Amino acid sequence: MFTNEKKMKILLYGIIGAAVLTAYGSLVMGTGINSLYYFGFVITLGLAFAAIKIQGRIKLMKASRILREEWGVPKERKRDIKEIGELFRYIVKDNSDKFYIDDQTWDDLVMNDIYRIMDRTHSTPGEQVLYSILRTPLM
Repeated sequence: MFTNEKKMKILLYGIIGAAVLTAYGSLVMGTGINSLYYFGFVITLGLAFAAIKIQGRIKLMKASRILREEWGVPKERKRDIKEIGELFRYIVKDNSDKFYIDDQTWDDLVMNDIYRIMDRTHSTPGEQVLYSILRTPLM
């Protein structure tokens, strides 16, 4: 069917316009000519449902496009590694028996640089969880 985002938007606007015209026509003709024309609102509901589905498809296409554009491109932003590591240090205090990578090994492996390359999070809690995952490997 349609694969282009712009074509889908044009289709969406066309369906919304058809829904508005159908609703208006059903109202005018139902009031003036015959009350059976009110069944045109059923068509309006169908068009509204189609518009909602197409809008969801457009959002999915946009998210997919953004993911393809950003894939493999380093995300440059200021990161405060000490603040990000606060959650990890809190977890280590409570679970001292759990295995984790100590600070010296972390620095020797230059894991802060690896963290910066891997980080694609959009929030501070996301950054903290990724940091904790890297500091507590399974094996």
